[in-house]
Amino acid sequence: MTISVLDDRSDKLIELLENKRLSFDKDISWIIESYFEINTIPI
Repeated sequence: MTISVLDDRSDKLIELLENKRLSFDKDISWIIESYFEINTIPI
């Protein structure tokens, strides 16, 4: 389940980057912070 969420997030990030719809300062930083927050949860 977690892997699916991460995959979806990654796919969305790639899609947004390719379409150049992101404002780097705001949207990118928010997505990256959210992504790493999920990935760094201790097991």
